[in-house]
Amino acid sequence: MFHIPDDLEQYISPTAVMQLQEYFAALQTWNQRINLIAKGDASEQWQRHIVNSCEMLPILPVDPCVIADMGSGAGLPGVVIAITTQHQVHLIEADQKKGAFIHHVKRLLNLANMHIHGSRIEQTILPPLDMVTARALAPLSKLIEFAEVLSSNTKQTMPASYLFMKGERVDEELGSARKQWTISECHRIQRQGSATTIIKIRGCQRVHIDT
Repeated sequence: MFHIPDDLEQYISPTAVMQLQEYFAALQTWNQRINLIAKGDASEQWQRHIVNSCEMLPILPVDPCVIADMGSGAGLPGVVIAITTQHQVHLIEADQKKGAFIHHVKRLLNLANMHIHGSRIEQTILPPLDMVTARALAPLSKLIEFAEVLSSNTKQTMPASYLFMKGERVDEELGSARKQWTISECHRIQRQGSATTIIKIRGCQRVHIDT
């Protein structure tokens, strides 16, 4: 059986750990038929995808809130958040095959707090959001653009916080994003020993360049 590292274990109940293992087993089975994640050793996949997605958990609010996960793909990190928290999680995934998989997971685990939208991000209408997440979807500047369009569609009264998981090019992407966006709040969060940096952003405005 696969395990959760000690520093993340406090955020995940024993029942949720079992559900994460069920989700991962389904992911491996479906991955033989459709391309959900890169093929590889199961223990490495658990670390790379499940444990990595769990790195979001210490940053999320304690009280239930509304989260949109853009470009969910196989449900990373959206399904993980839905399993491990009481938040209302809206997964946005336009690919029909990947959408079929996350629908299967919702039924398999009876995840009443998980809502699936088979539409493009810019065409998706959601209730007012507290947070927007994304992992392995697009460069940071594009993620902000997607999230701003999504927030505009929801008619936000208060700006949502954006949590974006980035890899080794995080500095380059931040620099590029700041040329296109004025960002009121930007925090970098990194779990010890992890190669992933989570960028927490709030309050974005497009930079207007005079011509």
